[in-house]
Amino acid sequence: MKVTAQQFVSNSPTEDSFVTVFKHYSQESQKTSEKEGEVYCLFSLSGEAHLPAERVSKFVWDGILDGYLYSSSRSTNDSLKDAITDGVKKLKSLIKNDKTLEELGVDLNFVLVAQRKEGVYIGNLGENEIYVFKDGSLVNISEILGKSRASTAGIALKSDDILVAATKGVISKNTARFSKAKSAPEVFDLLKMIGSEITCDGGLLFFSSPKAVSYESPKPKILPDILEEKIEQVVPKIS
Repeated sequence: MKVTAQQFVSNSPTEDSFVTVFKHYSQESQKTSEKEGEVYCLFSLSGEAHLPAERVSKFVWDGILDGYLYSSSRSTNDSLKDAITDGVKKLKSLIKNDKTLEELGVDLNFVLVAQRKEGVYIGNLGENEIYVFKDGSLVNISEILGKSRASTAGIALKSDDILVAATKGVISKNTARFSKAKSAPEVFDLLKMIGSEITCDGGLLFFSSPKAVSYESPKPKILPDILEEKIEQVVPKIS
């Protein structure tokens, strides 16, 4: 199923934090390191004053992407775990070699979304909000991952489902508004409105099929299995 993405990001003028969406796309390739499909990363980095957050973010993203693309794991879930681990290692390496970063302390949060032929996979590090709109309501994926001490999941999105990733507070502060939205088009429009309202260091990224916003009322469908795999939690607060 074809899935499209929309993003909304807002940053404060200071350099002590940075929110962005990174993207990588690769087609079928003879290179063993390449994985077919798109990878999105809703990325948030913050610390004390004078932290060069934007510069550090780009270095950490390189580590995340290399961890995913060069992972020797056969499953996408395991590749995302490698991406999370390598991203944290990259940040620790930067801190180890930069006394200023060590003194400032760094808080790292990101959500990875990998689109493959067989479905959509997510990887999570830190305090993010991940939801899927299904059967007229929002399912809190980040809560499910937290309870199971997992950092990755595979989701089979249907044509009227919407996958949502956001920085802390963006969706949870608007739950009352979502209770009034019962169809995919209504949720789609609400997400665009919420995205336009984000101010100062926040981000929203959501995925849907073109069909999700083209008809009136979706028929109920069975919630697909979420593949929760327990792994050791990586502590996102590094100081």
